Amino acid sequence: MPTQFAVQGMRLLEKDLVRTRDTNISVDIPHPVVATKCMPPKFLITSETDVSYIQDDGRSQATLSKAGELLNRLLRQNATGLMSDSLPPIWSQSPEPNSSALIGSFIIPWIYNNDRCRYLEHRSYPAAQMFSDEHRRATEQCFQLITCNVQAFWKTSLNIITYTDETPVAQTSLILDAGFDRVHRENPITLDLSDMASFNNESFINILPFGTDGPVEDTLSAVFVNALANAPDIQLVSGIFENGNHPTFDFKATQYGYGYDGSPISVRLSMAVISIYFLVTVTYLLYILTVGYTSTSWSTAIELILLALQSKRPEGLKNVSAGADSMLTYQKAVGVRVNEKHELALVFPNEPDTKLGRMRKVVPNRFY
Repeated sequence: MPTQFAVQGMRLLEKDLVRTRDTNISVDIPHPVVATKCMPPKFLITSETDVSYIQDDGRSQATLSKAGELLNRLLRQNATGLMSDSLPPIWSQSPEPNSSALIGSFIIPWIYNNDRCRYLEHRSYPAAQMFSDEHRRATEQCFQLITCNVQAFWKTSLNIITYTDETPVAQTSLILDAGFDRVHRENPITLDLSDMASFNNESFINILPFGTDGPVEDTLSAVFVNALANAPDIQLVSGIFENGNHPTFDFKATQYGYGYDGSPISVRLSMAVISIYFLVTVTYLLYILTVGYTSTSWSTAIELILLALQSKRPEGLKNVSAGADSMLTYQKAVGVRVNEKHELALVFPNEPDTKLGRMRKVVPNRFY
């Protein structure tokens, strides 16, 4: 997910933009990626139970320590008394050579779908006595052990801010090689949680969906990636690296849409072209309305309309005034002929006017 540094840097560009729904602000910048792989829960826990974990290849398994040793280490780290039903996570660095992985071990009560252990919700006992003779059987039957391999690294990709209903949404590009054993760990991040109180508190277990068939790995990854993305404020670190060779990042704002050059010259040229076209069109219409013809040949609808306007009303069409008020009019055939005055006229079959003079056929491309 994007860091606070990247998000604040992109938000700084907003003051120079006229924001629209098609505005995108982007930058190629590193962002944290966290991959987590957990072992299946281990039941029947004793002090000699091996604490196994998934290695960095995502397939192999190795032993971290014994369950008793792991619990003793937790007791040494916590000065106050711990109760068995609320143990904080136990974080360890991976023993693999050149590994930056963090191994999280979780000892949690197994009370889901386990009626015989529900009494632990109301009657817990000190964690120091979990493997004692008094509580050894309860620990073996009512607790489970889960270990998770957590790896974090920096990945450089395109970070984008888009706007949905005027709300900015920051996101990174999709990681196509997702998966614990498929991701390319470019720049590993070493996780040291020794001074992180929130990660070493017993309430940390409550945010993980243990026992509910939930996505433990996804939740754990989301917790770590949120913590890593909460980088210092951009204004707090802007003055630290004033000198020296340090990486720089170019933020880019892109607005998609249609527009035109708002310079006075382009606007005046556009108005001049439109005005000239308007004058030419009006002049042409006035000319053809006055003269009655438009070209040397009749071939367009406007020419036929003008021809009809210039023609006199025939006596044979008694049902015509401003329009046709009878379907009989539409059933009559119509033709265009040339009279003795070398003029075009619309004629109908059996029209009385056709007997007054001889009508000739129209010759294409001849002036009438």
